[in-house]
This record gives sequence, structure tokens and C-alpha cells, in this order.
Amino acid sequence: MMPPTEPQIQLTPERVICGRHGEPFKARWPMGYVRFSVTALECLCTQQAWADAVQVIQDMGQHQNIAVNYLLGEVPICCRLPVADLFDVYAEIQRNDHVWEAKPCTLCRKTAPGAPGRRLPRRGGKSLGPTTQWRHVCIRCVCYNPRVVY
Repeated sequence: MMPPTEPQIQLTPERVICGRHGEPFKARWPMGYVRFSVTALECLCTQQAWADAVQVIQDMGQHQNIAVNYLLGEVPICCRLPVADLFDVYAEIQRNDHVWEAKPCTLCRKTAPGAPGRRLPRRGGKSLGPTTQWRHVCIRCVCYNPRVVY
């Protein structure tokens, strides 16, 4: 008789990264994405709030991986990380995979790694005006600048 298999954690793109935080990967997809997934999940697992949320579901009798899948189905990894930690994950990707070119950022004007970006005209039913295309948005602005909305 084969031992029962435990549920697998599903790290699909929509569970790992939202549109805003995934935009820098689009130009060279999937370069850097796998490392981002693993590094971001490792970082998330160090967060006490995450551990507490998983524990609440486990206390209801669910397997840990089912709890993780449920929570990631609600909010992706990137949006669960503190902004400074998310920025550190991007920095690690850049150090190892050199995904992004350093160019002057359209928003902050600093020369830094980033990618083309855009702001969509709607978010949550709220009109943000016409779609805005940006030549280059640095990773810092993706993380910290409130004007960057996808």
C-alpha cells in the first residue's frame, strides 16, 4: 500500500505575484520569475503574521499546505510581504539573474534597474484616466511609488 500523498503548494503566477509587482517581469518573461517565487516564499515564511494566519487554518483541522494554498488564493505572496522585504527580493533577483537594465526612471529620474511600465485606466472600478505608458520604471518605484498602479 502506498503512503498517502500530502497536498502540494500551488505556486501559480497569480498566487505569487500581482499585476503591479509582476509588470517588471513582462518584457523578459519568465526570466527571474522562478527565483522570485522561491525567494519571496522563503521571505514570507519568516513573517510572524503569515505563520499566525497559516496556524489559524491548521487549527481548524486543515493540512499546512492547504492553509498556504487558501491564503495565497486570497492575496499573492508579493502583496503579503513588507515593502522593504519585497524590494530586497527584487534586488536578489537582479544580483543573480540580471533581469532588468539600469536606465533613468520615468517617475523618480534616478538611473536604476527596472522595466517598461504602464498604469491601467481602471482599478477596482475607479477610473484612473487613460492608460499611461512609462518608458522605464525602476524597481524602487514599483515597490514604493503610489503612482505605480497596475
